Amino acid sequence: MKVESPPLVRFIEHLPKNGDLELSLLKCHLLVEEVLTKLILDSTKHPNYVRKARLTFAQKTSLARSISDLEHRAWLWGAIAKLNHARIELVHGLSVDDVKEKLDEFVRFVEAEEGAPSSDVITQTFGRFH
Repeated sequence: MKVESPPLVRFIEHLPKNGDLELSLLKCHLLVEEVLTKLILDSTKHPNYVRKARLTFAQKTSLARSISDLEHRAWLWGAIAKLNHARIELVHGLSVDDVKEKLDEFVRFVEAEEGAPSSDVITQTFGRFH
């Protein structure tokens, strides 16, 4: 796996220009998974075995947490779990309101730790999740 740009730059590059919330959620989830996979692969002697394992997102999260040095920012792991719950709701549910509720939980969780975004970055197209 080759990640060329920093994760935030990649997210901005892949963020849907129209602000589509569901597509943004899917892309964000994929980019987080990409970072988790890179963290795991970079920490193993034989990454091909990890690739062959076909780990789920939740398994990658647990494995990445076990080898990372991010315990001082433990809230990140909760945010990743909430993001995954929102993605699961999107993929397995039919209610847009349920997806928005899961995304709101994610946003509130992150904002409780990092603070709300400034009002100058919120637009009609790009909301608090973006």
